[in-house]
Parts: sequence; C-alpha cells; structure tokens
Amino acid sequence: MLYDALTYNDQVSALKKQHKKNKDKMDGTEYLSGMRKTDTISPVMTQVVYYGEEEWDGPMSVFDMFGDEVDKEFLRQYIPDYSIRVINICKIKDYEKFETDLKAVFGLIQNKDSKQGFKEFIEKNKEHYKNMASDAYEVAAVFMHKKQLLEFERLAKTEEGGIDMCKAIDEMILEGEQRGEQRGEKRGEQKGKLKGELIGLELMGRLAKKMFEDGKTKEFFEFACEQDKRQDLLEKYQII
Repeated sequence: MLYDALTYNDQVSALKKQHKKNKDKMDGTEYLSGMRKTDTISPVMTQVVYYGEEEWDGPMSVFDMFGDEVDKEFLRQYIPDYSIRVINICKIKDYEKFETDLKAVFGLIQNKDSKQGFKEFIEKNKEHYKNMASDAYEVAAVFMHKKQLLEFERLAKTEEGGIDMCKAIDEMILEGEQRGEQRGEKRGEQKGKLKGELIGLELMGRLAKKMFEDGKTKEFFEFACEQDKRQDLLEKYQII
C-alpha cells in the first residue's frame, strides 16, 4: 500500500516538474495543483513473490489485519480495503504461461529439490539458459539458495550480454554427486569417497576463482567443462 502510494506520488511530482520546466500555461486551479486536468498517471500493481514451501497464511488485505471486534462490513462503506497479490512460486502448477525469464526462474525454484525434475526442466529449456538475463540469473541463484552461482556471473557473460548457466548447472549440480563418488572410488580408501555435494558449485567456484586470479580465464572457459581436463585442473590447483 505504501509502495503504491509513493509510486503514484513520484508520477505526480514528475508531471509537476515537467510543467514547471516547460513553463506551461495553466488556469487558476491548475496552477495551484501544478497539474493540468488532462494529465494522467499510470496504474501501479504490486506483487508479493513468495517462495516458501508452505502455503501463504499471512493477511491478504488491510481488513484481514483488523481484529474480530471491528465491524468490517460497516467500515467497507467508508474505508477502501487494500489487498495484496501473492505469487506463491512453489504452488504454481502451470508456469509455462509466464514470460520467458519468469518461467525460467519459477521453474528452477520449483524443481530445486528434485534432481530428476531439475534435470528435465533444464533440458527442456536449455536454449534459454545459454543466454539468461543477468537479473533473472541472480534472482534464481538467491531463491535456490545457490549463491555460489553468483561467483560465475562475471566469468560467464555472453556476447549478447546475458549469462550462460546451462553447462554450469549440468556439470556442477546435476552431475556433482555422481562425479564425487567416482573420484572417491579412484582415489581409494585413504582419501575416501568425495561427497557429491562438494563437487559441483563449490569445487568449480574455487577453480574459477584461482584460474581467474592466475589470468587463466580463457583456459577456464575452454577446458573447465570438459570432464577429463576439468579433473586435471582440479588436481593442478590442489582443489582435490
């Protein structure tokens, strides 16, 4: 409610400043208000994006926040009931209807706890993730609780200005556990099995940081996503 009011106020202030700057002629009432009768503003609709796993159980309007002792029906004659619009991401059944970036972000969040569902969603939308919008990439990383992905944002810039996170997700998340077990078996009981969750984002993030500090950015993009060469690089930089 406050955000909406402030946004409307900003629009009105902008109109007043523009009239003053242009030295527009106004009649008496227009001059006092600073606006013309023909001036218009744009509607504001605020959405609350909720990504919790449980159902939203908070109030949905101002009236919902009033106590039971209040006669709400009587007040409706005099007080507007400002409502909020909640987008419960984890409960959306048909996110295909959303625009590309929203579909990508919502799909990632919904499938973040399902390895198979996550893999299928990425595979279905892999073309989009090869050049994902920077702001959508950041939102997805935070909402998925995978802030390590933010370390790759600068390194994974595409020529079009987006972020290529497709290979990073495939290699670091979906195949991380399997790669950890395979490397642990090869190294024997002395080193033990590497836990799958330590492969993926953490190891690749550390590798990217070290190679970038060494001025090996080009080599990272050329070799880091190739399984055999990635293994050699992880050993070379003493990450595993």
